[in-house]
Amino acid sequence: MATTQELHEEFQKKKQKIEQMASPAPLDGPELPSFRYPLGAQPQLIARQILLARRASQGSPAVSFLPEPERGYTVLLLCCPDTRGLFAKTAGTLASLEVNILGARLDTRKDGVAVDLLWISTTRGDVIDDPIRLRRIGNTLEGVLRGTISFDEVVARIDARPLAPALKTPKLSLNNEISEACTVLEIRAEDRLGFAYSVASCLTGLGLNIVFAKLATEKTMAFDVFYLTDSSGAKLPPERWPEVLSQLREALHLPARK
Repeated sequence: MATTQELHEEFQKKKQKIEQMASPAPLDGPELPSFRYPLGAQPQLIARQILLARRASQGSPAVSFLPEPERGYTVLLLCCPDTRGLFAKTAGTLASLEVNILGARLDTRKDGVAVDLLWISTTRGDVIDDPIRLRRIGNTLEGVLRGTISFDEVVARIDARPLAPALKTPKLSLNNEISEACTVLEIRAEDRLGFAYSVASCLTGLGLNIVFAKLATEKTMAFDVFYLTDSSGAKLPPERWPEVLSQLREALHLPARK
């Protein structure tokens, strides 16, 4: 197992590579990669995201794609001034375009710029590498986030059929012990097109902030973790948990527990 010093050295080496790729402008404090980035993340991926974030810091959303044919998915990089409901709009727009979210890492820099990574595919699980389709996805997503395309009209096209017959009982849980600052929501449920949008839209409707999130899909199952705060930036008190879980079950078309 690597020591703390070895991990720090690895981080510094990767930081130097990222700085070279993101030149000519040097990295400032808010642009430095968070330790929440996995050390295995490709430097060129992080560098591209930093360059996108520089565009987004001017107030406009910026989207880029990195197809990975050998891995069967495309990486979507999104940088945008963070606002409540950002991920709900992102997930809803992708679902309307029949794009499946296989996984995601949602984070926000200290300067308020959201730096999100999403692993996407077709509904059949194939890589999306057609330049015309990628341009359409990028233009639509940027238009929705910029406000020049109606989000309500976009999400009206979502087909929320399950990707496979329901065989396992979904599990939802909330925890205030895992994180010092956030309430952690864990979801294990069968995946479907629009699943991430259903969750994110429900959380936004409850007035909750998604501070950080990790989404993953294995076969037909979604394993999602959301770090949440209320509108004041505090953890959710336990007395709110039944309401949150009930609303989520309703949003996911699950029967509420008695």
